[in-house]
Parts: sequence; structure tokens; C-alpha cells
Amino acid sequence: MVCVMQSNSLPHIALSTAGSTRAGSTVFPRSLVQRSWAKGFISKKAGVSFLYMRNLLWLLLCGSLLLTVNLTAATISYTVTPLGSGVYEFTYFLSGTFGINQEIDIQFDPAEYTLLANGQPAVSGDWDTMVFQPNVPPGQPGDYTLFALVNNPSTAGPFSIDATYSSGTDGPGSQFFTIQQFDESGLNIIGQVGSGWTTPNNTDPVPEPAGFWLSAVGLLVVGALKAVRRQQRRAAE
Repeated sequence: MVCVMQSNSLPHIALSTAGSTRAGSTVFPRSLVQRSWAKGFISKKAGVSFLYMRNLLWLLLCGSLLLTVNLTAATISYTVTPLGSGVYEFTYFLSGTFGINQEIDIQFDPAEYTLLANGQPAVSGDWDTMVFQPNVPPGQPGDYTLFALVNNPSTAGPFSIDATYSSGTDGPGSQFFTIQQFDESGLNIIGQVGSGWTTPNNTDPVPEPAGFWLSAVGLLVVGALKAVRRQQRRAAE
């Protein structure tokens, strides 16, 4: 059997009686000329792929750094003071830089808390404080929210709220919080810029979501590296 192949990269016609073999999705005759041409073609493709994968790696690494900054820049620690009759005063200490129209939402588990009161600061030029009761509607957490009215609002406080705790004898503990970005009207949420758990004062914060995203980015980086190695091996064969 005689195989004939013509290409823009190979202007002459090469003949072979040795059958054909596949390289990717293209069929090449098994002549020495054609195999050299095919290897060059694959090497060029591998070079383009290598550049693409290298740029992708940089984007992934930069993205992981941005995620780390966004998710760990703000931390919230707290102290708890018992006031009697199951009521505790939570005092919060904010760390980080906040922008205008960003809202900190500290949540109270509806299975553990029955009443929130006396949210502070009651009056502030930097923050708007709002309190939402747990189990209203049923099953929803209570919320102590701080809405930034200006860029770089003061974090001096005091930031506090009284909460009635009704679960067990160990006393209240850490709470989940989110930081959400609102639009200029202050009514519509654009997106979530951070989250985590409050930590007892004078202990290391726990930026939990950042660890998840970094793990995900790490898996993508490993996969991309493996793809680059496959391309390099294929070009060398």
C-alpha cells in the first residue's frame, strides 16, 4: 500500500510502504522525513502549551495570594462576661481594614441563644449597628451587624452585645461571622469578601475559609504541573 501526504509545512510528497501511526489526532506516514516533521510539529505544540500552562500557574498563584489577603485580613476576637440569669456580654475586638458599605455579621446559633439586646455602639459616625433576634423566622440565627458608613472606620469600639445563652453548662463560645460588600445604596449585597470564626481574645485567629481555598488552588497547581510534565515528555519522545 502506498500512502501519500501533503502539508503546507512539508511541500514535497513523501512515500512509505510501512503503514501509518498516530500523533495526536493526525495520521503520519512512517518515513524518516515524516517522523521528523511530526516530531517538530508536536514540539511546537508542546512549546505553546508549556507557555500557556506557565501563565496559568502564575495566575493560580496570584489568585491564591489575593484570596488569602481577602479572607484573612479581618479577624475578630472576643471576651465574654457573665451578667447573671444566663445573660452574657460579648465584647468584640476588630482587626483589619474595612471599606465603606461593608457589613460585619456575627451570627448567634438559634439552638443556643434566645435573645440579643443592647448592641453597641448605639450611635457612631463610622458604624451603623443592627440586631436581629434568633429564630425570627424559626431556625434562623441571630445577627449582630456592624455596617461601615465610611472607608477605614475606627475599630476602637466598644463593640458589644448582650446574649441570653440557653444551651448546656459550658458557656458560650466562638461564633461564625461574614463580611459582605453592599452597593452604594446599602441595600443590595454585591458579594462576600470574608468570613471566619471569632476567637477568644489573646489567641491566634482561625481564618478557616482561606485554608479551604488555598487547598483547592494547590490541587489545581499540582494538576497543572503534571500537565506540563506530560507535554514535555511527549515533545522529547
